Amino acid sequence: DGTLILTLEAMVKKLENSRGGGIYMKEIGGKSEQNQYSGKNLLDISKCIPALNDKVTVSGDNIIIGAGTNLYGVKWDNVPFEVGKTYTFSYGSLSQHGTSYGFRLAYEDDTYSNFFGASGKTMSIDKPVKQLVFYISGGTEFTTDTVISKPQVELGTVATEYEPYTGGIPAPNPQYPIMPTFSEWTEVACRGK
Repeated sequence: DGTLILTLEAMVKKLENSRGGGIYMKEIGGKSEQNQYSGKNLLDISKCIPALNDKVTVSGDNIIIGAGTNLYGVKWDNVPFEVGKTYTFSYGSLSQHGTSYGFRLAYEDDTYSNFFGASGKTMSIDKPVKQLVFYISGGTEFTTDTVISKPQVELGTVATEYEPYTGGIPAPNPQYPIMPTFSEWTEVACRGK
């Protein structure tokens, strides 16, 4: 009967020739899902840079700091903090932290905030911020990598469930597209003339 069946596996199939008559959708079966995010996470982990050593990589939602020193960390320039507002700093887990660890703000006047170590801490911004820094001090040299999972900075006084960074705007959006996932089969039947 001229019916063409395609099975989609999280990708787009393009038909090069529809014999000039167009393609008409007949049916779609299966289940797909697409994550949506509010844009609340203001911390782009892909933009982190080494603070005290050069062994920093990003993998998915994790920051990995290489072993081999007793004091290290990561920092971010240009986190969009606004004076007069309060932000919450959180992370999913920290694989090791030695004797001290935590976030710290570097202000534009070359002064620093106190450390705030535990996840879920809040900080009211009272002057312009130059950098956000996450320091870890081991006391002795670390022999394994340290992993910081799912770091997040958000406006407000409560740490909420982690979302990946999406440019500070809801996603999917053109800068941060999100591919649908197919948790079951998806079948498309179409016909051309």
